[in-house]
Amino acid sequence: MITFQILYQGEKNLEETIDSIGDYPIVIGNLSSNQVHFPDNCKVINVTGRRDEIRNRLTALSETEWQFYLNPGETLSSSGNLEISGKAKRVYVVYDKLLISKETRIWRKGQLFSNPLCEILLAEDEPINIFVAGCEGNDCLEGLLNWKKECPNLADVDYYLALQYLMRKEYELFLKHARYFVFKSNAMLSVILINYYMAQVYLHVYKKPQDALSYISPCLVERPLMAEFWCLVGDCFYKSGILDRAKAFFQLAIRFGRERKTDDEYPMEVNKYEEYPRKMIELCQEVTRVSTEITPGTAAHSFSQPNP
Repeated sequence: MITFQILYQGEKNLEETIDSIGDYPIVIGNLSSNQVHFPDNCKVINVTGRRDEIRNRLTALSETEWQFYLNPGETLSSSGNLEISGKAKRVYVVYDKLLISKETRIWRKGQLFSNPLCEILLAEDEPINIFVAGCEGNDCLEGLLNWKKECPNLADVDYYLALQYLMRKEYELFLKHARYFVFKSNAMLSVILINYYMAQVYLHVYKKPQDALSYISPCLVERPLMAEFWCLVGDCFYKSGILDRAKAFFQLAIRFGRERKTDDEYPMEVNKYEEYPRKMIELCQEVTRVSTEITPGTAAHSFSQPNP
């Protein structure tokens, strides 16, 4: 058996999450002052404190060996027979049908969470193909700033602070903490992802494609089969008006993306593997055609191109 854990703070869509779980036992950590009533397989416990401490406390109260964590609003794709064995497990979490992340959601009693966001376990993990429909992340800034005070030199704090500021569109603070993290961390996956996010900010927010290319280049060296990275290079050349180069990189996104093994630990932006690069190739061709008709003999890359 598996016990499902949910941290609840007055969300309206918790019922859908519980319905997707089925008859498995559920432990709900109630972070609000509201008293709620749920089906018989739910145990509701009022909790306070850091989320990693709460997660470990709920595990201690569980009567099963294995634990599975869901956020309110997330739904399990299948509540049938879940056969779990071995180490802690990552699961595929699908956000808005466009982004697939791979998170540690299944773990054995005795393994402890080690940060306030409840995403890092003090144990090795391996992937398992269980899909969860995800909801948008909550605002965790206050908890992260408190964590920063407790552990000012911990790289993970800057990583999550950077992502929180990115979500809040506070780009200068995002870049500040992203750079701190890259300087302090040797966690390659997170370093590559934070470079990718910095490249996106420099391109789409600050309109600096050359700066964006300097951040996306190490991503391509480390993970050449990720279509997301090739698409961003294509975007850089598109924004610079160099359409023939842009089209070539979008074609590489399709070609290399088809060769990627989806069971790696990196998240996936689903539309970057076919839909987006094809749309951009067509747009490059159309802009080139129109530009040639307007000014015969003029190279397409001499024009300032509109945003896609």
